[in-house]
Amino acid sequence: MCGPQAGNDTRMRVTLVGTVHAACGRANAEELLAIIQRLAPDVIFAEMPSAKIDQYRDGSHGNLESIAVARYREGRPAVAVFGRSSERVVTIVA
Repeated sequence: MCGPQAGNDTRMRVTLVGTVHAACGRANAEELLAIIQRLAPDVIFAEMPSAKIDQYRDGSHGNLESIAVARYREGRPAVAVFGRSSERVVTIVA
């Protein structure tokens, strides 16, 4: 037997976490880090141009998201972080 019945569930879970870009009350790097740790992602997609993704990965970009992601990756260097490949942002309205 294959698939979920055999314990070989290969489905992926995608979770979207919306944030503000500057700390405000409980919207801060520590709280975001706690959320990320609870979700335990293997991959993080950031609202960041690909050209600046290294600053995002190491936290030097300075926004709360990059600080939280850098702290999360300290013990998990294999976690992949990707930025968008274009400055153009597409909005999808459903």
